[in-house]
Amino acid sequence: MLGGTFNPVHSDHLELASRCLKALRLDKVLFVPNASPAYKDTARVSYCDRRAMLELALKGRPEFEIADLEEDPAVHHYTYDTLKTLRGRLGERTPLFFLMGLDSLLYLDEWKRGLELACLASLAVMLRQGFDLKSPKSAIAQFLKRTAVSDQDPEAFSKALLDPCGHTLLLHTRLHTVSSSALRAELQGGRRGPLCDRYLCPEVAAYALAHRLY
Repeated sequence: MLGGTFNPVHSDHLELASRCLKALRLDKVLFVPNASPAYKDTARVSYCDRRAMLELALKGRPEFEIADLEEDPAVHHYTYDTLKTLRGRLGERTPLFFLMGLDSLLYLDEWKRGLELACLASLAVMLRQGFDLKSPKSAIAQFLKRTAVSDQDPEAFSKALLDPCGHTLLLHTRLHTVSSSALRAELQGGRRGPLCDRYLCPEVAAYALAHRLY
């Protein structure tokens, strides 16, 4: 599962999904757009528009699917609850992974029941430029001490992939750090700037401009 506002979906989302698909030997990646996240304001861009852009970005990629688990705008959606729903559908023995960037992991203790997510799924964490694990907060350090498995230990990593949950899998390939707010700012000008050309699929940029989303 890869959750987010996808406001707009960009190449880092797709790269994270693609790398995890290969590294974790996944059957598929479920993209779960959040209609009403507790910590972000997406009120200006509807769930339908953000989902439509996601459909355009994932076209021709059958290994990527959209799951409308967080489509109700009337309530705030939390990752713990969504993973609990998925775990109920998959059963207790099926390996399930929650994909995230290192920037999110560093603040996981501030999420609703964030340090309990590993009870439902293993966390697959991609390193990101500008972030590191040299001095995490105490709660995160203790969490990693219990759960972390690095892809630099291939034997332990491969064994962890067979478990239904319980691990924090550290993937030592780095993502770029593109700012969604910077992409939105470029699109506000009514044209595709250099960041949009680099990080947005042309169809997504065209949709955002045609519908004047930003």
